[in-house]
Amino acid sequence: MKHFYNFKTQSFYIDEINIDIPPDSIEITKDQHIDLFNEINAGCVIFNDLTYSESPLSGFHKWNGGQ
Repeated sequence: MKHFYNFKTQSFYIDEINIDIPPDSIEITKDQHIDLFNEINAGCVIFNDLTYSESPLSGFHKWNGGQ
């Protein structure tokens, strides 16, 4: 089973499930799939080199003027 990620569609694909996988998709490992999926669910943005942003602050954080 092969896993893929597509930056343009911001979607994951698995060759045994998805018939049409965009040709510009990047093959990733199962562990990368799990890691990226968890980061997306934490509010991170995935970049085209498979790195991701830091998680955004929660709504409970308050700006204290300096931090």
